[in-house]
Amino acid sequence: MKVNKLFIIFLYFLFLVDIVHARDFLLGDISNRNISITASFTGAEIIIYGAIDPTIYEYNNIFITVTGPRVDAKLRKKVKSLGIWVLERRHFNIYNLPSYYAIASNTNENEMEEATFILNEIGWKNIKIKLNENINIEEQNNIKQILRKIYLEKKLYVSNLNKVNIIRDTLFRSEFELPATAQVGSYEVNMYLVSKEGKELISIWSDDINVTKEGVSADLYDYSKNHPLLYGLFAAIGAIMFGFLASEIFRRI
Repeated sequence: MKVNKLFIIFLYFLFLVDIVHARDFLLGDISNRNISITASFTGAEIIIYGAIDPTIYEYNNIFITVTGPRVDAKLRKKVKSLGIWVLERRHFNIYNLPSYYAIASNTNENEMEEATFILNEIGWKNIKIKLNENINIEEQNNIKQILRKIYLEKKLYVSNLNKVNIIRDTLFRSEFELPATAQVGSYEVNMYLVSKEGKELISIWSDDINVTKEGVSADLYDYSKNHPLLYGLFAAIGAIMFGFLASEIFRRI
């Protein structure tokens, strides 16, 4: 806690110096830019610090987003057939989907329909994804809502709207939880200073968080990516051998 206070004080003075020289309206920093995933990894906390020019805070809102590496995915709908839920044959190929998305703000603004939010992908409804076929806007929005529900269940989507408290109209911080299933790669962190009407982007601050794997888990991850068929085969053989060994042990007890 003491470290956090010292860091905030340092950030405050840094911000004052920067105002004198460059007149930046928004500054930020990240508690940990490098996160290592090991065999015992259970998740991580991302803490983002920031400072805003107090002379303009009253007229603007702050939005913070964390966007994970882009991935491709397939989405199938569940339908009920003869009383049993099954997956439809038809599926949607989704491209450019963020593997993780988090947003925080000092306001609970949910609409985010202005061009500022759309162009900068602020808010889940404004993330840019590509589909393998031409579908209407309504169906595309439905797909986004389904994905949002899935991401919420897996803790891959975090919404902290109206949870950023600004101290003395200057300093603020936001915390996000990164789950154990986090994708390896670069996570883009953006802070936006937006007019309260949402029509003007006043300032933006950006940085990255690198998530990497270490140890045996890193070797297994690399092998699974470079040799997916062999990895799947070895995994299946390992599961069969483990099951056989377990049955032998119980048989002899």
